[in-house]
Amino acid sequence: MLAAVGVLLATVITGAGPAHAADDCASRDPFTTDFEHAWHDVYGAPEFAAFVEDRVTGCTYGFGDSSAIFPLASSSKVLVMAGALVGVQNGAWTLDAIAPQLYPMIHVSDDDATAQLLQVLNPTYGIAVMAQRFGLASAYVRSAGAFGSTSVTAADAVELVDKVIASDPSPLTDPALRGLAHDLTEGVDPSQKWGVSAGVPAGWHVSLKNGWYATLPGDIGPAGYWRVNSIGLVSDADGDERWSIAVLGNEWTTYTQGVNAIESISTRVADVLEPEPEAEAVAAPAMLPQPYGQPSGLVPIGPQRILDTRRAGGPRPAGATTRVSVAGIVPPEATAAVVHLTVDQPDADGFLTAYPCGQGVPLVS
Repeated sequence: MLAAVGVLLATVITGAGPAHAADDCASRDPFTTDFEHAWHDVYGAPEFAAFVEDRVTGCTYGFGDSSAIFPLASSSKVLVMAGALVGVQNGAWTLDAIAPQLYPMIHVSDDDATAQLLQVLNPTYGIAVMAQRFGLASAYVRSAGAFGSTSVTAADAVELVDKVIASDPSPLTDPALRGLAHDLTEGVDPSQKWGVSAGVPAGWHVSLKNGWYATLPGDIGPAGYWRVNSIGLVSDADGDERWSIAVLGNEWTTYTQGVNAIESISTRVADVLEPEPEAEAVAAPAMLPQPYGQPSGLVPIGPQRILDTRRAGGPRPAGATTRVSVAGIVPPEATAAVVHLTVDQPDADGFLTAYPCGQGVPLVS
């Protein structure tokens, strides 16, 4: 098993919602040690970072290299959109004048439209100026036209989401233009709705902008790898903001690996910050010890879904071993636990064998 390289964060902030005590934040941290180990078992140890802000509690959580900056690729178009809309707000141009470039830039991630829009924005409303005005302290802008190389930390990517798409105070103060930024990113082409939308309950809303690019010689980072990113805001069915999230990486071996890795993180966040209704979850009763000579009793505990490979990690190949920990779920004084194992849509006939970690595979389960 590869060792986790992530930095665990449980920071309390006050911008999104009421600040919770650090222990309350830690109890809802999606990036547990077990999750990190399982994630690295599947995806290795790429250079990446994830950052999540719970818009209800104000808690923030991180996974991966929290100090590293990553090229945003097309996710930087949120910053370009911010400059364009601030210019409309300030009377530098009308929305009608920039709409032919703004809409395709966000809806289908049109690079030509972005380049045309930057010619209008630079330098007063360009990327470098907007990064500073929107408080992206980590931002590195390689050049005015190379928007995809604009690099920030995952935390600053969430800051960008909060100040352009969500409702945090920012230089974009016009409510109608803020609403437009939210609607444009929610309405991206369906083929580009992957990423931080994964795992979000049906009927909820996700405003996002993804970025993907195969690096070439001279680019930031090693050539031949993929930078794949996804940043966005998740709101519930009533439109209330629930969490903002950014997952950035510059060394995915393939585009598909990057997408799958991001979606496994997004699914984990959704599972923890907005669990499925209890009626749909799987109960895991625990057996508590009784005095010597008396039988143990079955004591039900709250329902928990410990692992769902449909949403994190993917199908398990024949002969694979998956370690699942119940620590922190059943009481520490329990002598045994009852769990349910379910197989869904198998590729072929087979079987599961459940047995304690650290022991050999039994002949029967």
